[in-house]
Amino acid sequence: NQERHLRLDLYYRCWWDSDAEFSHSGLLERPILTAGDPQQVSQPGAVLVYAKKFSHAFLEARSSTPPTRHSYQEILYVVKGKGSIVGGEKKVPIEDGTAMLLPPNMEHTLENDSSQPMEILILTEELPPNFKPRPDMLVRYLRQLPITHISHWSYAVRWLFKDEDGLARLTNVLIVTQDAMTIGSPHAHVPLWEEVWYKIEDDGLLFVGSEIRKMPNGCGYIAPPDGITPHSVINTTDHPQTYFYFAHYLTSGH
Repeated sequence: NQERHLRLDLYYRCWWDSDAEFSHSGLLERPILTAGDPQQVSQPGAVLVYAKKFSHAFLEARSSTPPTRHSYQEILYVVKGKGSIVGGEKKVPIEDGTAMLLPPNMEHTLENDSSQPMEILILTEELPPNFKPRPDMLVRYLRQLPITHISHWSYAVRWLFKDEDGLARLTNVLIVTQDAMTIGSPHAHVPLWEEVWYKIEDDGLLFVGSEIRKMPNGCGYIAPPDGITPHSVINTTDHPQTYFYFAHYLTSGH
């Protein structure tokens, strides 16, 4: 990596490395990765082309956000906590493992019913020209989703949202589980291929180029899209580990 002048710290960020922002008039949010140019990174974490921003947030115990709406599309994932969300005319319970796809300009409210802060991941998308958003909020519960396939040797994939569910610029949003004492097959991605991994729960290991680093719970990285740098994650523990994952795959139609 040093010989190729690849600075991994530009592609890898933890939420506590960012200054806190107040969003939704009730969430304490810290950006992990933001919009930028992954070929010429100007500041750490400014690497996203297809997603607008990827953040970590807390909603305080026994609290709620006021009704909020955005011009962009928003995907929320509950890491810890229990409560409910109101989106449009629908109110549903939420808990750890709940994913919500909120189309643009839909009024929504988050409620935390528990005595502990609710931990949430926030992924936003700007809308491409002529994009037709879905008309309603889509909610998925991880515990109800099957493992659809095994990818790159050891990644057990559960789909939260796909392109056909109404994603604007991303191809998919997943939860990936990696079995104990396994490694994913190292591989590289070409320019304009956007793939992000975020560690949930306990700590893992990432492998990017010539470096292996600890990947604590709360940290994420984008695979450098240069067609050269291999990447993977490694589980050296005696139990499965979990990642939140989103990507835009480069195809002939893009």
